[in-house]
Amino acid sequence: MLEAASAPAARSYEQIQQSLQILLEEYRHSDSSCAHELAGKLRTIAQQLEGQREAPSSQGAPPCTEAALDSHNALASLERSWASSPPENAATDSRHAVRTKKKDRGDRAFAMNAYQKRYVALEIFYLGAAYHGFASQADTELTAENQLYEALRRTKLIPEEAGWQELGYSRCGRTDKGVSALSQVVALNVRSLARHGQAPLQPRDEMDYAVTLNRALPDDVRVLGWAPLPDQAFSARFSARGREYKYYIVQHGELDIEAMQEAATHFVGDHDFRNFCKVDAQHVSNFRRTVLDFRITPALQCEQLASCRVYALHVRGTAFLWHQVRCMAAVLLMVGRGLEQPSVVQRMLDIETTRQKPQYNMAAEEPLLFYRCAFDGLEWQRSLYSHVATKSLLQGFLDAHLCSASHLVAAMERLEEHASAGLSGTAAKKSTKHVPLLKRATEPALEERLLRFRPAAGMHGGQSSAACEPVRASPVAVLSTPMHDV
Repeated sequence: MLEAASAPAARSYEQIQQSLQILLEEYRHSDSSCAHELAGKLRTIAQQLEGQREAPSSQGAPPCTEAALDSHNALASLERSWASSPPENAATDSRHAVRTKKKDRGDRAFAMNAYQKRYVALEIFYLGAAYHGFASQADTELTAENQLYEALRRTKLIPEEAGWQELGYSRCGRTDKGVSALSQVVALNVRSLARHGQAPLQPRDEMDYAVTLNRALPDDVRVLGWAPLPDQAFSARFSARGREYKYYIVQHGELDIEAMQEAATHFVGDHDFRNFCKVDAQHVSNFRRTVLDFRITPALQCEQLASCRVYALHVRGTAFLWHQVRCMAAVLLMVGRGLEQPSVVQRMLDIETTRQKPQYNMAAEEPLLFYRCAFDGLEWQRSLYSHVATKSLLQGFLDAHLCSASHLVAAMERLEEHASAGLSGTAAKKSTKHVPLLKRATEPALEERLLRFRPAAGMHGGQSSAACEPVRASPVAVLSTPMHDV
């Protein structure tokens, strides 16, 4: 039966689909000792399915994306089985033999030096709820970057004990705890499929780094694509020509979106944003940044709740300061609630009249999304195989959130029923008096902060030279200074 499933003659969609079904049935009746062989055969079928997408049959064969996804999911199941113990009904001596084989295979060192290196950019999506930001930190392993590093190690794409510096590593930006990213970009040297002595591979013939890494990454961190880089001069941070963020807000009718848009327009241009960021005087002395565009656009309409609409504060700029987007969002929300006038943004940007930052809380981190970072000349490699698998995974996340939202909508409807039936007593109304921003207590002036670090060398327009790129004495050593907002 295995030979029938691996027959290369399966050229039509129906034949390939039948081969896949035979192979999956064989897997269900086999123990894990066959999983490695079955996984190889399944890869062949998955490649044939992708080929069918390019050349559909004249009989109007159905799309192959669903079948390709089936093969991807089955392959992941096969590989998990290969890494685990055999079924409970397997013989004791067979179980022992499999585990011994695994141990022997693990003791054999991987010949990393036999392969060429390739300098690549990786585009990464991650949901930030479970992580303490993107960048690695000394006091926690719960960062998206740490998950990436561990996946690179497990897939043998980097040496076991390699530090960021020897990998030529750079990242486009940092994000704080709870913040998500749709298009984070990192650059580093990784193992190629080409061995030493062979000609370098064309991108189309190279390893699919997205597929390889996604099998080792948690579900809330995905590699969306990779791009070959021409030389080591590329930096994910300094080669970026722009960055975009979206901060999502919910409109229940109480926000004046037009006033918020008027205020947001004042941010556009080259300004000193010291009153709209968390001042890091130890590493930053120049607070001028350029905002290219700032608009407020509809993002999502909730049909069940007619008064509920989600908007995105969409800001695009060349670079951002630490917490800049969240501080701008906080002030815009004050304008939207009628607590401040749109002109307050102009006055706070004028550091001659507003030399010290008023004390105010920045907006929450969860609604913030690192939306895009832009580069010139990168040719992103994205496969159908990876695309379908990632889309299916994210659809599962979305479905789960929609079900949770439905529970909350049902609860809100029930509360409305209670209100319609009549409620006793009076509502406790908590009112807090808003103190205008320009009349609040202020933080220390920038000049006062700079005096504390005057002896420090290396100050420049952005950060100290030590903060430009991550430097690791060991794989877990980290850089604690911020690069960008959020």
